[in-house]
Amino acid sequence: MEAKARDFIIDNCITCQFHELVHVDNLGITILEENEKLQNEKRKKSEDELSTAYNNVVSSVMEYALTNPTLHIPGKA
Repeated sequence: MEAKARDFIIDNCITCQFHELVHVDNLGITILEENEKLQNEKRKKSEDELSTAYNNVVSSVMEYALTNPTLHIPGKA
């Protein structure tokens, strides 16, 4: 039953304009807080992975550019 409630709350209550808190100690609040934490962790992981990939590409391009004598780099003699 809790799994169905969790799915319903995540699918329907996050942006619901009609939600009204009945009591602070309820399953919905806990589910929404856990979901927000999980989404933040996923977003952070994705950002970290993108940053790492970007840095790897930039590093590879720079290494190639600096070690390839036939490549003309503007501003470099």
